[in-house]
Amino acid sequence: MSSSMTSNSDISTDENKSLSVTQQYGFSLDNLFDMARQFLKEKQGSRAIQLKYDEKLRFVALSKQATIGKWEASHTENVGLLDVVGNDRKQSWITLGDMSKEQAKEEFIKLLLERCPMFQHHLEAHHVENEEKDRLKKEDEARRTLEQEAQRVRQHELEQVSHLEEQNKKREEFQRKQIQEALNQQTYPQFKTYAEQQFKDNRQAQDELIRQLQEQHFQQYMQQVYQQQLNHQQQQQQQQQQQRRIKTNMEQQSTNLPSSATLLPNNQMPPLGPAPTQLPPVVHPPPQSLTNGSKSLEETRTESAVPIQNQFESLSLNSPLQPSARSDLSQSKFPSVQINNELSGSQQSVDDNPIDNEAAMNPIGDLSLSSDDGTREYPNLAPASMWTRKDIKEFKDAVRKEKDAVIKIGSGETVTVRVPTHEDGRCIFWEFATDYYDIGFGLYFEWSQVQSNTVTVHVSDSSEEEEEDGEDGSNQEKKDIEKGSRSSNKPPKPYQDEIVPIFRRDSHEEIYAGSHPYPGNGVYLLKFDNSYSLWRSKTLYYRVYYSR
Repeated sequence: MSSSMTSNSDISTDENKSLSVTQQYGFSLDNLFDMARQFLKEKQGSRAIQLKYDEKLRFVALSKQATIGKWEASHTENVGLLDVVGNDRKQSWITLGDMSKEQAKEEFIKLLLERCPMFQHHLEAHHVENEEKDRLKKEDEARRTLEQEAQRVRQHELEQVSHLEEQNKKREEFQRKQIQEALNQQTYPQFKTYAEQQFKDNRQAQDELIRQLQEQHFQQYMQQVYQQQLNHQQQQQQQQQQQRRIKTNMEQQSTNLPSSATLLPNNQMPPLGPAPTQLPPVVHPPPQSLTNGSKSLEETRTESAVPIQNQFESLSLNSPLQPSARSDLSQSKFPSVQINNELSGSQQSVDDNPIDNEAAMNPIGDLSLSSDDGTREYPNLAPASMWTRKDIKEFKDAVRKEKDAVIKIGSGETVTVRVPTHEDGRCIFWEFATDYYDIGFGLYFEWSQVQSNTVTVHVSDSSEEEEEDGEDGSNQEKKDIEKGSRSSNKPPKPYQDEIVPIFRRDSHEEIYAGSHPYPGNGVYLLKFDNSYSLWRSKTLYYRVYYSR
């Protein structure tokens, strides 16, 4: 009885020992057994492990018991009577009796730990390696979890921003629609009268012209509002800059510290109000009279107009507004209008910008600036707006019916249409087309006193243009002996500003049109250049208007 209790206590002690081994290294029993077999296979016969014959038999028997189970005669049929080693192994296996596979594995591991201490270091190394793998795996999982969470947060923020932008866009579009509807109601009677004059028996063309004029008038109005807001922002920035400079100077005087004032951007928009109650009308001037050289014809038609209202109240848009190219009203309409604004400069309009304190009106009424040395200076001109239309056939048919609106430009010639500024006007409009071939076009402004409102046409060849360029050149102080003194008797020519440089335009394919706000009193020079063509003459169809 006592012997059986002793054996049971030994078994429980062994189980606790094997359990402590598995817990100590963090491996399961099967993994420990496989590692032990692999280690014994690799190290047997080396200096790491030296086993006696009985110990080898014990390892083989335990391995058989752990993998196959209890000994049976069928497992050792091939062992002969003279096979000493085979019989010893069979006998050692038989002595294990009914030992279970788990007990055999535990016994195998404990025996290897007793006979080879290096196996313990081997297990510890694997245990550390597994712990490191587990740690890296957990860190990777945590990192992926954080990334997924951050991605969800970013996606949510993007959705919120997109939703807010969509709401702001809808609100802005709704406000723009309301403003446009109000403007359309105010301008409809005026545009309807003008459309009936242009197309008396064509209701569809009248409606299309009214729609086009209202759309362009809306764009022009919005541009003026944007410009007012931009000017207000610039004034606020200048005030902030001045205040900061004063504050910095005071700090320097009190603390003798270097100036470190920094301008802060002004992100606040000025308060805006409703749309205006009245809008500026469109004025259709008389068709220009023509002269060739010194000949001139009188104007043939004049239409009255309502005085322009210059001031506009502001409207409210939530998003910051940026200035865009001025889009003026076109004075004729044909189907399929394509507008392509071509800005020729970055200066702002004189009408939209506050005039400097040094600016003054000269005796002839145009705006000029006085420099410190007393010489006359001229303000910067606003860029011109240009666009094209596709209804060239209808345009030519309409122009042919008007008097002196078709000009034939010979090869090598340049035609200059001189259009004085009108006392009641604020903006000039032009449109032209040609037959079969292109033509060069440019726009200039001559700062001179307006004697009359007569539109004249001057025709010159390439030699005259070169001579004029030579006279107006920068080297006027150099005199040409061969030319003599004929140029000295001529009065000095008025100063000219280039608004649109001369470029060849495909006016035989589509109508070229444009507009420009008056910078002051003077004469617009519309140059149609055919000097590059040595053989072909060009037929020009054109119109010139002004707007109040």
